[in-house]
Amino acid sequence: MKKYIIKPFLFISILVFTLTGCEGLDPEVYDKLTPENFPGSDSDIEAAVTAVYNDMGETWMHVWLDDDHIAINELCTDELISAWGGDWQTKDRFLWTANDGFVKTIYFRYAKGITKATLLIDLLNNTSISNEDLQKRYIAEVRALRAYFGLQLYDLYGPVPMVTDPEIAKDVYTIHTPVRPSSEEVVSFLEEELLAAAEDLPSKYTTNADYGRITKGAALTMLMKLYLMEKNWTKVQDVTETIMGLGYALLDDYNDVFSVDTENNANTEVILALPKIADGYATTWYAVVLPQTPAYQSLTGISLSLWGGLKSPWSFYDTFEEGNDDRLGEAMVRYYYDTDGNWVDFREVSNSKAVGASPKKYQEDPDQLKYYQGNDIVRYRYADVLLARAEALNELNGPISEVVGLVNQIRGRVHTSLIEESGWSKTDMRDYILDERGRELFCEGHRRQDLIRHGKLIEKAHELGRMDAAAHHVLYPLPQSLLDENSNIKQNDGY
Repeated sequence: MKKYIIKPFLFISILVFTLTGCEGLDPEVYDKLTPENFPGSDSDIEAAVTAVYNDMGETWMHVWLDDDHIAINELCTDELISAWGGDWQTKDRFLWTANDGFVKTIYFRYAKGITKATLLIDLLNNTSISNEDLQKRYIAEVRALRAYFGLQLYDLYGPVPMVTDPEIAKDVYTIHTPVRPSSEEVVSFLEEELLAAAEDLPSKYTTNADYGRITKGAALTMLMKLYLMEKNWTKVQDVTETIMGLGYALLDDYNDVFSVDTENNANTEVILALPKIADGYATTWYAVVLPQTPAYQSLTGISLSLWGGLKSPWSFYDTFEEGNDDRLGEAMVRYYYDTDGNWVDFREVSNSKAVGASPKKYQEDPDQLKYYQGNDIVRYRYADVLLARAEALNELNGPISEVVGLVNQIRGRVHTSLIEESGWSKTDMRDYILDERGRELFCEGHRRQDLIRHGKLIEKAHELGRMDAAAHHVLYPLPQSLLDENSNIKQNDGY
């Protein structure tokens, strides 16, 4: 694809390796990190690569601030609803505009990540280190991260310019004003990057120190996501077969997938997780989703701060087989004891926040501090791969026995009823797999794209009374500040 830069200040982030943007810094510092003085040591390289991961994760407060992956990919779907007003209803009710803070924050976070990655790839390519295999791995990691950022931009905003030429990235004194690339250019670039990265990445890491880094499986799962977006079913079939040969497996207990103890390959199902820690880079998921009134009583005796504004609509809850599905109960909460010891059926509660069940999802962190918890955020896992393969095979061959078997692997693990092998049309199986993806992967950031792929995002919104939802909402608007800087970039239709 064409290689452009959007904002010159993005270059700074790779120089200082911080979590925040750096607008307004003196441009005299731009040339101080060079192949002549970097790296000073192998630890410098590792620190530089690790810094690029910062643009991948949510903020320290997870869904509370503007740039959260889960909020923008779930609140507009049938899986999540907000009982809060303000900005939450902007996302919930399809009221966003090009001037909304989250639209800008998310866009420039990923754009900055691409620029940082491009600059670091250039530095690594022009640096000699003693361990050639490690150097190749680091380059592959950063290429995969750059593709991840690009994939998110493509998903959320459509094809947009990306800074993939280091010479343009380093030219901070020139404002480039590119036009938007085509979808074909973006897809080709992302596919090429991920295939190349996967070649030099390990299937897994063996130490805690490398936990959370991109693996071959993670790069290939990103590729799977790209192929799903493009409905390239043959390539989905092929890449899922490769991933299935890498040693991943479903855990016996669904709830254990989301336990605190996921490090050091303890979790064979998780392909990629974003590491968190309660007294540092934490999440606030429990506070956001668990009932405030009547107050939810911790299952493990920890102290919980409860705000309780986000819920899963009862209509979504009803897609599960109540009493016959392990995903209900601890992970999706309707019934619970309150802090006074009373047994509560939240569906019978009458207050403004009792609009659905609580998608607790993650097991309790015994080291939780106030409303901060250290559960690692699961980004990709093996169950997604199995369901993606089932979807692709159904599109290619209809509801063959392998399709049924893959779906039943997912359902059998949670002890819910298995589906029969006969009596399915391709259309019926397509709809069923979409529903099963919702039940299995709720609140993991996949639902928006799943509904878009099936042409049902707006339909589901209308069913929930979100009547402002319209066809153009399958993409978010480009930030108005971007358009103000570059008149060559055309806004997405409908905004």
